[in-house]
Amino acid sequence: MAGGHTHRPEIKQIGPSLLVNPGTTGAAGIRGLQASQEVPYSASILYFTPGENLELTAIDMIKYEPLSGRITVERQVTN
Repeated sequence: MAGGHTHRPEIKQIGPSLLVNPGTTGAAGIRGLQASQEVPYSASILYFTPGENLELTAIDMIKYEPLSGRITVERQVTN
């Protein structure tokens, strides 16, 4: 796997671990405004069971496209 970061939202299983890349919340800065294509903002909300033994139960991947005003939310339920 390459190092660095991609600014692309992604959920990927790697062995026993779940990699959650939330994408970008606008950290592209001025580059996001100067890009030839729209740079959507994205974020992730992780939901855990309560108590001492936290277990991930769901992930909401949220994307906002500023030019169109479109907002999408995709939920992935974990096992």
